[in-house]
Amino acid sequence: MGAARVSLAMVLAGLALSGCGSSGVSTESPFPGEPVFQPATAADHVIETGDGYRPAPGYAWVNPDVDGDHSVRWSPGAEHPDWPKVVAAPEESEWRPAPGYEWVDPGSSVNLAVRWRPGVMHRQFENVLAAAEPDHWHPAPGYGWDPPDGQGVRRVVWTPGAVHREYENVLAAAEEDHFVPAPGYEWVPEGTGVRPVRWLAGTPHPVHAGVLAGSEPDNWRPAPGFEWVTAAPDDFRVRPGTTPASGKLHMEGTVID
Repeated sequence: MGAARVSLAMVLAGLALSGCGSSGVSTESPFPGEPVFQPATAADHVIETGDGYRPAPGYAWVNPDVDGDHSVRWSPGAEHPDWPKVVAAPEESEWRPAPGYEWVDPGSSVNLAVRWRPGVMHRQFENVLAAAEPDHWHPAPGYGWDPPDGQGVRRVVWTPGAVHREYENVLAAAEEDHFVPAPGYEWVPEGTGVRPVRWLAGTPHPVHAGVLAGSEPDNWRPAPGFEWVTAAPDDFRVRPGTTPASGKLHMEGTVID
């Protein structure tokens, strides 16, 4: 994401008028206990406009409903008015890219331009990644939206059987953050961890007894001495017999967008 950075205008204002408060409120009053509200200046993080005042970028009114009270506070998450997709950081007077974005020029202290970075983790929602299209998100491999029919960015949960987003025929295992080859497949020998898989003819089906992986990927056939109970393409039951049978296509896994 890149580190947060301080706005140059804020730095200059602070150097020119160091020692001034940021509240715009005088603590001296002829009436004890009643502070005198005075118009704030630019150094107080308040900007004078043609018809009044407004908070400087990243700030918000402390008491927006009180006339004459120009005290402000830093507002983390507030959008920068001049730099799209740049938001106020938790630290006062600092800015950072919005979730999914990164600095275009990380070494600059004045250029706040950002760009979308696919694959970066969401700052607020764990295991949610930036998609290829700007301002779109998808669950990390093995995770699914919770709830699945909701709208917008939200929490995700581990979803056994979910198809890996990058590796075909690799499924989320029962244990979180673990993956297994889909039925009929095995890991390629080279490498460790999640990696490509290959079809292995003759592999027993993990669920349907008496069914073996056929010669073509994702096709299954009865083991020797068995035959299909029915010709239905989604019926993988077998029974003792020798009737010649064609293979049946069967693919495991749930695709999550």
